[in-house]
Amino acid sequence: MLGLSRILLFVAPLALLALVAGCNGDGDNGEPTATEQPQATATVDPVDTPDIRSEALTEQPGLSEFLAVTVGVVDSSRNQYADLTGSGAEEAVVSVSSGGEGGDFAIFVFGYGAGDEIEELLRAIPAETSIMATIEGGQLKTTEGVSAPGDPFGVPSQILNRYYIWDGSALVIEREEQEPA
Repeated sequence: MLGLSRILLFVAPLALLALVAGCNGDGDNGEPTATEQPQATATVDPVDTPDIRSEALTEQPGLSEFLAVTVGVVDSSRNQYADLTGSGAEEAVVSVSSGGEGGDFAIFVFGYGAGDEIEELLRAIPAETSIMATIEGGQLKTTEGVSAPGDPFGVPSQILNRYYIWDGSALVIEREEQEPA
């Protein structure tokens, strides 16, 4: 009986949707007829902007110098993209790791500035632990561990989440939330 109820939960809403959306009920002999589909409207071509996904971000001066000094590794398949500035173009969030199991130890964010030049918009390097970047609802969030007095070395007891917003000229911390690890 459980299988039948699952099927009904799936099929009943689809049947109702098809009935409501697919016919208007004004055909001959009470037979439903297909409703008229709206005509496509003309769209405006997007502005010809460069695509940050096609850029060699590890060759950007700040990041390339950082990688040379720290021997960090960037796996470009892990890059994240979102419009963090409200410009209509995507920015790139680049994570730097050691290449091992220690996680990421730096986050760089790049976007286009004046003249379509790539600019470093943010560099986040935690003092003592790894850092992780995520994009939530179009907003950059970084997460890192925070040690308290008495914590064993390398085992933070707190997690610090930072949420960034664009203030018109820079990505700045909108809020911080700390919670137990």
